[in-house]
Amino acid sequence: MQPLDGSKNALTPATAEPAASDEIEQNNKERAAQSSAEVRFNIADAFARMRQRDERVYAFTFTGQAGEYFRIWIVNTFLVLITLGLWSPWAKIRKRQFMLRHTWVADANFEFHAQPWPILRGRLIAGQGA
Repeated sequence: MQPLDGSKNALTPATAEPAASDEIEQNNKERAAQSSAEVRFNIADAFARMRQRDERVYAFTFTGQAGEYFRIWIVNTFLVLITLGLWSPWAKIRKRQFMLRHTWVADANFEFHAQPWPILRGRLIAGQGA
């Protein structure tokens, strides 16, 4: 069948289209099966590597003394009462710094780097006291 414009490109018969779409569908299924097998292989490989990995267990250690914490607590309580709660961000930071500075794991301790002014500003905006 010739196109109306006189070119030599003929229309593809209706019977040829299903064969082409079947071929495309078959290629897609093969690709999906191949990528599925690759994913299964990669996941299995990852699990095998995880099992072979040297896993170490570290214990947490706390080195703080009750007397030292009590001094921080009593000073914070006094200053929060005297300042009507304005000292509470500084008190919060001092308590957390003490706790984290004395908590050790894997021969390293933690640090707390918060600033009191943003905490105070947030509390004043939110309308919360201590």
